[in-house]
Amino acid sequence: MPLLTDVREASFKGVPFLAILENWDDTRRYRGASHVFVHRDGGTVEDMGREQFRHKMQVVYSGPEWRSRYLELVQALDAGRKGLLVHPLFGQIRAFCEGYSGARVVPGQELDTIVVPLEFVEDQLDQSITAEQDRSVAAKAQRARSAADDAVTGASGYNQATQAQAEAIRTETLAYVDAVESGVAISGGSAALVDGVRAAVAAYAPLVRAQANDADAYAAIVLAERALAAALELESAYQERTPQVTTYTVPALSNVATIAAALYGGPLARQYLDDILTRNVIPNPAAIPAGTELQIVRL
Repeated sequence: MPLLTDVREASFKGVPFLAILENWDDTRRYRGASHVFVHRDGGTVEDMGREQFRHKMQVVYSGPEWRSRYLELVQALDAGRKGLLVHPLFGQIRAFCEGYSGARVVPGQELDTIVVPLEFVEDQLDQSITAEQDRSVAAKAQRARSAADDAVTGASGYNQATQAQAEAIRTETLAYVDAVESGVAISGGSAALVDGVRAAVAAYAPLVRAQANDADAYAAIVLAERALAAALELESAYQERTPQVTTYTVPALSNVATIAAALYGGPLARQYLDDILTRNVIPNPAAIPAGTELQIVRL
């Protein structure tokens, strides 16, 4: 459960941080050239524009899938460090990931948890912060549709196979948007359809790179990644509106803190412990009998 409201789910190159962004630090500085004059007090400053925006994000992967999620991030970075960063406050930014130093695993203190301090630097020119957009599910759905169309437009001029893959990105994106808007129960969870968009974008990138120089390929790939980023933002809004609840059967006598740690791990355990208590009538949270069925949020 987020401790901030009205923020985007952070991601890079379509790899979501899965709402486990422990903290972030932004540096946004401006350049100025000072001019001083002989026999004059003070001086003047010439505005020389903004420096590159820098971001430090401490991402926590925890729970049963902590290792696979962490390796997915590493694989994406090894494949290329430039891509679309979705910042929790500022939204989509073209960025270069400078990597990380000091990824931390403390098995004796945190169950199935790794903390990764990522660093990013802006990779775009003349971009300014715009007014906040409507963040409703309906607005996000419309932006996802527009981004899917832009991905197809970005493939114009490439060969037939590349254009067909861009169409696949649009098809997968629109399938997910339609499922959310119709309110139909999604088998396997809504995230399964977002995985379809992610797979289509992953297949598209090498096709583009094989036909264009780095600059042109980057522009086309970013349009595709924006479709995925829009789908991820819609997924985040959908999950906030409709949390995925499932039944968990307690395997042995336990307490609610141990159960939360086993299900969610690390910092999430603390967040979801209260959710477990709220969703269920538990006579004694310190001694929950084996066989007790609990309603829990599925991540």
